[in-house]
Amino acid sequence: MTINLYIGDTNIELADTAMSVDPCAFLINQSNYNEFLNNTPRSATVYTSLGDLPKISKNNDVIYKLLDLANNIYYCPPNVWSDNKSANFKNVTNSLQGLTESILYDFKKQKNNVHNLDLSHYSTQLYTGLVDTRKTDSQQLWIAGCSMSHGVGVKPSQRYGQLIADSLNLPVSFLTDGGSSISWAVDQLTRSDIRANDIVILGLTEESRFPYWTTSGKVWHIQSNYQKQIKQLPFTNLSTNIIDRLITDENCFYQSAIRIYQLINFCNKLNINLLIFGLLCSPTLTLYLNDLSNFINYKNFKSPYNHNDLGTDNVHPGPQQHQLYADFCQSALKKLSYI
Repeated sequence: MTINLYIGDTNIELADTAMSVDPCAFLINQSNYNEFLNNTPRSATVYTSLGDLPKISKNNDVIYKLLDLANNIYYCPPNVWSDNKSANFKNVTNSLQGLTESILYDFKKQKNNVHNLDLSHYSTQLYTGLVDTRKTDSQQLWIAGCSMSHGVGVKPSQRYGQLIADSLNLPVSFLTDGGSSISWAVDQLTRSDIRANDIVILGLTEESRFPYWTTSGKVWHIQSNYQKQIKQLPFTNLSTNIIDRLITDENCFYQSAIRIYQLINFCNKLNINLLIFGLLCSPTLTLYLNDLSNFINYKNFKSPYNHNDLGTDNVHPGPQQHQLYADFCQSALKKLSYI
């Protein structure tokens, strides 16, 4: 028995496609689906669409029964769907295209008998981008963190990560972004091509931050001074009152803590040399990480509350301070026997 089923929309093109392959192809709709299911022919070419059948519900799964009978399923999407909609990521099944493709995906995955189903427009690439990549097949250095690690206010050659890389004669990748959170940095690291014997330095920032996806199609790093940015950003889904509550909520500490331990587990499993470098680490987080041998909080005892110098923005650390960071990290790397 061979059942070839063509599925698309309620248009003449679907019928034309099916009958161009088999002139005896016929439509399955609300008037004959019961007869077809109860007396399925040994061989047939049929075509149908969600619009031709009873609406899907918990008590009505006709489309699934029809597709399950088919030996081959041919997807024939129209240029314009009859509901004048296209699949919307916010509610995929709120369109004929999205609902049809979500059903066909399950059959393709489990039975591998669906043809012409292109799901490339559902790519997560927009959400999963990495800000830097591996530079070599040999050992290299990775720097992750916020604006301090990114080097805001200094030249790229002056930031502490580059100074360490130059001193160790290692290539370096920077998984950094201004205002970013611990969660964002750890995500970037654990999805990167980091290999055994690499050196990873996480410039640990404050825990009262989190990444949030905005209507502009990019992530926004929410932090304590977010109100300076909010007027310039297309950010409308959360009120300032809610943001204030979120960044002061204990959940931020929880999320930061578990991300740190996820990174430690990741590095331990892959024999990666990890240094957690406290740059903007709060006293609370510092104390709760006291038992981690590869965590060390930076503190210049001669000037514990000020940078040695400032960068071009008069806010972030300058070249001299970055050199102090680099010296501090290299000393820690030696103590950990990483170098």
